[in-house]
Amino acid sequence: MGARFNRGKNIPNKNIINFNVVKNPKIKILVNLQGSGNSKYVVNIFQDERRVNIVHDCPDFKKNTKFCKHIVKVLLLLEPDICKSVCKDIRTINFSANFNLIKQSKTENFIVKAEELIKDSKYYEAINFLEQAHKESNNLDYVKKIADISLKYNLNDQFIKYAVKFKEIRDFITDYPKFISSLFSSIVEYELYRKIDTILNLQNLFFDFPKKLVVETIKKMNVTALGNPILRYLLLHKFAPGIYLDDFFKNLPKSSKIDLKTQIAELTLESVKEAILNMESEDNMDGYLKIAKNCNFNNNTEIYSQIGTYKEKLSDLYLEGLKQKHGFLRSLVIANTQSDKLKQMKFNYRYNYPTLIWVSSSRSEIPLYYYVLEKCGLEKHHLEYLEQSYFIENYPVFNEIFDGNNPVRNPVKQFWGSENPKIKNTVYTDNVIDLDFDVNFKELENFMILEWDLAQKPILGSYICQFSDGFLIPDNNHPLTHEIKPFDLILCKTTPIAIKAGNIKIIRPLRRINIKTAIELIWEGIEFVSTYIPFEIITQLKEYQIDELDAYDKIDERFKQSFLPKKESVRKYFSNFIQSKILKELNKTYLKIIQKPNYKKKVLRIIGFERHSKIFTDPSYLTGFKSNSLKKQSLQELKLDFKKFVSLKLSELIKSNQLELINLKSLKKFPTFKKWSVKVIYMLRQELLKCKIYKINDTSYDIHDLSNNYYGTMILNHIEKASNSQILSKSQGKFIISNKGFEDLLDNFKILKLDPPRVIKSKSNK
Repeated sequence: MGARFNRGKNIPNKNIINFNVVKNPKIKILVNLQGSGNSKYVVNIFQDERRVNIVHDCPDFKKNTKFCKHIVKVLLLLEPDICKSVCKDIRTINFSANFNLIKQSKTENFIVKAEELIKDSKYYEAINFLEQAHKESNNLDYVKKIADISLKYNLNDQFIKYAVKFKEIRDFITDYPKFISSLFSSIVEYELYRKIDTILNLQNLFFDFPKKLVVETIKKMNVTALGNPILRYLLLHKFAPGIYLDDFFKNLPKSSKIDLKTQIAELTLESVKEAILNMESEDNMDGYLKIAKNCNFNNNTEIYSQIGTYKEKLSDLYLEGLKQKHGFLRSLVIANTQSDKLKQMKFNYRYNYPTLIWVSSSRSEIPLYYYVLEKCGLEKHHLEYLEQSYFIENYPVFNEIFDGNNPVRNPVKQFWGSENPKIKNTVYTDNVIDLDFDVNFKELENFMILEWDLAQKPILGSYICQFSDGFLIPDNNHPLTHEIKPFDLILCKTTPIAIKAGNIKIIRPLRRINIKTAIELIWEGIEFVSTYIPFEIITQLKEYQIDELDAYDKIDERFKQSFLPKKESVRKYFSNFIQSKILKELNKTYLKIIQKPNYKKKVLRIIGFERHSKIFTDPSYLTGFKSNSLKKQSLQELKLDFKKFVSLKLSELIKSNQLELINLKSLKKFPTFKKWSVKVIYMLRQELLKCKIYKINDTSYDIHDLSNNYYGTMILNHIEKASNSQILSKSQGKFIISNKGFEDLLDNFKILKLDPPRVIKSKSNK
């Protein structure tokens, strides 16, 4: 059990995909976890009238039906009282790997997740989870729920999609001509592959309609709104006997030599060739295949050949992308150390995978090497067999390349072009210039910026970001995906292409952008996911959570500990933006505000008056500044005056030893006042060391000195939480604890590496 406990404790929190706890009337816990590789497991803990039931499906659990590491991890994440309720009588726990119960648990998990997403207005994602719930349970109620959501929020393409699959929901619509006309007006905004899928779904739905209704509906639709004649033809050609096709293609140049179908076939082939030149995604190429198959063109053989050759090239591009990414990780070391201090050793199979071992000449570089190790996906237990001066790099650990756990020379040679690959190190020099493109600031909710990070367990070698309670993966059919490296900033579509089990969202990348463009877009309010680049500083500035001086301090702090390549130039972009954009804009705003009659409240908000007031236990302590003139030549001048005022107040309190009037927790949040934080901490520590303990008798002690000290109070709160019985009395200026409490107190001082307070005999007991 001890080994399982340690393994459970070491499961990263990011492996928890979904975590839902209901306390009343009975405990019910539903959890989805990421296992090893692509495996995902469910843990369902619930109480019935007789006992606690634990349903789980990992291989270890199925073998032993006892506590496995996944159940241990779930229990460790629970609140103590809930954990106690679950484990109070281990002998009566019913462990089950029953297939039907697991299926039911997964269904319940999907429903819970869908309901959460609906509350967050994420309807496409919710529909995906409801579909998974239907697959697990075969319950049509979930399909009906999809229909309700689709109609309520005008997701008409989703209703059509599920109406084709399930006839049971078709009577949700009473006026199909009106409904489909509404759908058709929004289809223009879809991406190509989504337009094609929606048109084909619509076509399939028409097949079940009476011919008269089909003709009536088509006449009501604004078909010519589809600028692409290929898509118009795709929608209409199956219903040609009932409509005159030429009426919908008046903008096409007429030809006496070829008919409409041949003309559309040639246009389709031209579009395929153009798509290949533009390196469009595999989704779009598959869309063209669907068009060719549905329309049965005479030139289909050539269309299939062109697309097939292109898709093979995409596969080669994927492998090249893997090589580039692993080359980049080595480049990262060189970019940070300014030289290649790694010595290549022999290629070997020490860990069942083709692995290169490098030896470092400097122990100070170890944190960077461990970072790269982690990004290469090396399992942690391998590190136990190495001295800390070694750096291992996998090339790479993917089943698709090395045939699982039985690597052979041929796959290695096939991937690297050599049985013993020697990869040349190159310093990371990839520059992304300012991009000449327009993003309508009114439509920023349609886009987001992702700073991609390599997964420890890459899915098909792509990059992955953890985001909220899920994971974001770039669409691996898109060519740009294969070029993405760690730290790359990619402008992406906000709405996922698809959502896989485990809340893995497939995201469409649009283009790589540089740091300067990203900062400007974030200032305008675009959503972002960032791991290493501190974009949150920009949003904190915009929302007046910090000021410029705090921002500079935060930037310095973050980049000192950063492994970012070219981190000095990135830091420079942040500093320049604060100087040229933020200071300038805020100063303009300030100069406008002070010209208006009721300016004081707004000015105080800009300088962060309320936030600074929390430094003091009495928020009114800074009120004196309000009476000063708030009109200055510039906002920066006023802010400096305010900082001086706060510093002066802190200085006065520290000199008069009135430390109880300072809120140290809040003070620590202000890098600008770091010297005062250090001073207060030092004085409180000295006070703590002067505290005395008064021994009343052999079983009780008076510690009122400690109870009046900042750190002493923290220690006592810790003891009090541990056991109420240790506190005997808190009244009349005394704070009396038991002998056990006294021992715990001494242990706390020992942990803090402080000399314990002097114990003296209480005068009242002499």
